[in-house]
Amino acid sequence: MSSFKVLLTDYAWPDLEIERRESATGDCELIVAERGRTDAETLARLAAPCDAILTCWAKVPAAVIAAAPRCRIVSRL
Repeated sequence: MSSFKVLLTDYAWPDLEIERRESATGDCELIVAERGRTDAETLARLAAPCDAILTCWAKVPAAVIAAAPRCRIVSRL
């Protein structure tokens, strides 16, 4: 079981091979939002157990952050 959980809201590249490899190296579980599913309700549900949120273009409203009490960082890629 991973020590940390990280939500990736959206991405511009064709696959997540690098992100998955690096997450595993850093003892992280990568949780990825389904493409096109970046509405606040979906992101809040996915973010709930997360320690970090990574986003490219998706908006991360206050409700999403509030739904993730363990979250310590929200970073734009």
